Amino acid sequence: FLDVALDYCIDRFKEFRVYLQSTKSGRALGVALPFLGLILLGAAVVGPIEGWTPMEAVYWSIVTLTTVGYGDLVPTKDASVWFCTVFFIPSS
Repeated sequence: FLDVALDYCIDRFKEFRVYLQSTKSGRALGVALPFLGLILLGAAVVGPIEGWTPMEAVYWSIVTLTTVGYGDLVPTKDASVWFCTVFFIPSS
């Protein structure tokens, strides 16, 4: 059973990779998905540490990743500052 499931997943992954490389919408998705993933990861980690609402956390993550940096939401806890230093600076 595990072999069949693994083969199925590998086949679907290969099909998805071909889709991402061969179509306009796939190429756009290939750019948007990693950026969206970074936004959600940053919001999911820093938001709860700082005690922000999910909307504030996503807003902060977008503003930070696009390097706009309004300064209205700023990480103040050591854990979130270290996360930003290790994760966001190299990814921007």
